[in-house]
Amino acid sequence: MGRGKVGHLYSNHCTVNWGEGSEYKMTSIYDKENDLSRQRKKRLKHASDVDIKYYDDLIILCRENGVAREEHKFKRLFLSKNNLKFYGLFKDSDFEPYLKNVDDVMSRCEVTGMKQQSIADQLLAKEIVKTRQAANATQCYASMWMDGCDIKHEISRSNYYVHKARLKDIGLDITSPFDVTRMAPVLIKRKVIEVSVLSVPSQNTYCINN
Repeated sequence: MGRGKVGHLYSNHCTVNWGEGSEYKMTSIYDKENDLSRQRKKRLKHASDVDIKYYDDLIILCRENGVAREEHKFKRLFLSKNNLKFYGLFKDSDFEPYLKNVDDVMSRCEVTGMKQQSIADQLLAKEIVKTRQAANATQCYASMWMDGCDIKHEISRSNYYVHKARLKDIGLDITSPFDVTRMAPVLIKRKVIEVSVLSVPSQNTYCINN
């Protein structure tokens, strides 16, 4: 995630966030079925039978569709810096440029599901570099990183950031020690999970209490 933020995975493995405790911004993604089920008893304490039916149908909907909710929390420092702190003097669209972090990460991970392909070939295919020489150079440093070498101390600062940016665009982050379990999508063929916006079900499918 942007600015080198490391995600924090909760112990229930159903929520991950970036920027926890920050006074600037926090992004969260969580399993909506788990969230609804966990708070069911509290939320339905004085609910009618109709509302209980609706709530349970909603849980089923989330389970069947694998629903994940993405949330962005903009804190005091962020709002002040971007002139968004005065209620009524900004539009919802003013926040849109700051809601694309997760989309950007997903676009960098499009290599998931590809057959094994050299790093150099991926760099050329995505037009991250223009020449085979540049692609091979970056692939060489990626190979050293996979072998456990600390690249940052092997090349100049400027070159390090050049190769770091190239590799990040294909889903490799050389700022962290190589972990084959995390980088597997780049190396082998994996199942692809298609992500899309969930459509609101029709009233004929799920009970909706107006």
